[in-house]
Amino acid sequence: MNIENISDSHFHILEMKEKGLDLENIFDNWFSNGGQYLIDIGVDELNFKDRTFYSSKYNKIYHSVGIHPNSAGGNLVERMKKVQSELNKNSVVAIGETGLDYYWDTVDKSIQRDFFISHIELAIKHDLPIIIHNRNATEDMISILKKYKGKLRGIIHCFSEGKKEVEEFIDLGFYISYAGNVTYKKNHDLQESLKYVPLDHLLLETDSPYLSPTPLRGKLNTPLNIIHSYNFVSEKLNTTDFHLKELVTNNIKAIFKLEEEL
Repeated sequence: MNIENISDSHFHILEMKEKGLDLENIFDNWFSNGGQYLIDIGVDELNFKDRTFYSSKYNKIYHSVGIHPNSAGGNLVERMKKVQSELNKNSVVAIGETGLDYYWDTVDKSIQRDFFISHIELAIKHDLPIIIHNRNATEDMISILKKYKGKLRGIIHCFSEGKKEVEEFIDLGFYISYAGNVTYKKNHDLQESLKYVPLDHLLLETDSPYLSPTPLRGKLNTPLNIIHSYNFVSEKLNTTDFHLKELVTNNIKAIFKLEEEL
């Protein structure tokens, strides 16, 4: 499989840059070889101009704006005002990355929940999808999202669970996005969960510069590496490379309202 017609629903421009990756070379390679949409995900309200430099140069790079749960804290109202102030930019297509992270004991759970709910309400107000980070917090996550069922659309980013959780999030209307960890040998339940995701709600991502897929695990990740995840998932789902590329790209167009489907 080659890069042509492939899309990446979740990566981080600034984190890639901070790791020393040559972004222009990566993006030139991506687009010159027929790569499609790249969605750069925000983790705080700062440095937005540094991110939009790349979407002004490459017309299929888009952004989300939000505050990661591990960055929650401080003045909620003022920080969310800053997030909201960026939503009028043409390249902004989503709210987030937001959610709950109970794995790292760095931010009080109640603070995380307050920030998460503020993002949800902002997404509903502006009719934008929400990018959700969920780590060791599924029970609270589901409880919160149920209150907004039918009002909110979005993506469960880097999905890392099993069939039961797929069904719960799908019932709430969310897309399920798999990162490179779906290719790791020991993640049997995660791999098994693929078959329970409706094809019109399936996404693939790199989460670059993190979570490089097999056989690049442990190395810095870039959108170019997503080809390995596409190869793996197409085999698991017994579908053709062409069909999976078209499917995921059309799903990205649909959730972010980018263009008419192919």
